[in-house]
Amino acid sequence: MSTAETAALIESVNELTNTVAGKVQEIDAKVDEATNVTPVTIKNWMHRIYYVNAETGSDDNDGQTIATAKKTIAGAVSDSSSGSFIYVRLLGAKIYDLASVVDLTNRTVYVSSYGATWGDASTRSTIRGALRSADYYWSGQFKLGWNGRIHFEQVNFETVTFSESKASYDDYRCSLISGSSSSGQVWFYGCSANLNNGPLVHQHSGGSFGMLDIYLNNVSLTKNDNLLIADGNPVLVGDYGNAPLPFTLFANSVALPTDETWSSMVTCNISQIISNVSFE
Repeated sequence: MSTAETAALIESVNELTNTVAGKVQEIDAKVDEATNVTPVTIKNWMHRIYYVNAETGSDDNDGQTIATAKKTIAGAVSDSSSGSFIYVRLLGAKIYDLASVVDLTNRTVYVSSYGATWGDASTRSTIRGALRSADYYWSGQFKLGWNGRIHFEQVNFETVTFSESKASYDDYRCSLISGSSSSGQVWFYGCSANLNNGPLVHQHSGGSFGMLDIYLNNVSLTKNDNLLIADGNPVLVGDYGNAPLPFTLFANSVALPTDETWSSMVTCNISQIISNVSFE
C-alpha cells in the first residue's frame, strides 16, 4: 500500500470515527432527554385529578378538565393504575348513583364536592347507593380491597333504598363501603349520611375475610324512618359474620341519629376494636 493510499485510509477511518462519535452523542442526548421526561410523565400519571359530572359528563372523556369530565366515579377510578393517588372532584350539587362495584385496591382516592361551601350540605354532591341486581338485594359499593384508602370531604351519602322485596338480604351486599376481601381505611370529613336500607360501611369476618379502619370528623348521621321496604340494617357499621376483628373507629364531632347510640349504630363484633368512643 502506497503512502497516499495509507493516508486516504487513515482519513476515512477518522471520518467514520467522528461520525460514530457524533451519533453516540446524539443517542446520549436523546437518552438523557427521555430519562428526564419519563419520571415526570409517570408522576403525572400516578397523581391525577378527575372531574366527574353526573349530568353532562361521559366516561369516554379523559376527565382531566371540567369540560371533559367523566360521568361516574367508577369511570374515573377504573382509568387509574394500581398504586396511584386519585383526586375525584364531583361537580355540582348533583346525585351520583353508585350502581356497580368500584374497586380501590392499592389506590388512594380523595373524593370531594368541587365548589361546595363548608357546612352547607345543600351545596355538596351526594353519593347514593343503587341496586345492581334484579334477583336479590345488592347495591353498588366502594370496595377497598388490599391496601385501599378513600377520603371523602364535603360529600353527602345515601345508602340504598329498597322499592320492592327481594330475597337474601346481607349487610355485605348492601353497605355503601364494603369491607369484603379488604384491608384499608375510609375517612369522612365534613360529611353527612342518611341511612336507608343498608349500612354505611361493614366489617366482613365470614367467608371473604376483610375489614376497614374508619375515621369520622365533623359528620352528621340520620336514619330514614319512612322506608318503602322494611328489610335492611341502617347502621353506621354493619357486619357479615361475628368473629372479632381488630379494627379502628375514631370519631370527632359526630352527630348520631336521634335516639341512637354508638352501640346501636355499630352492629359488628367490637371485642377487638380500638376506638375513642364509648359503647356502654
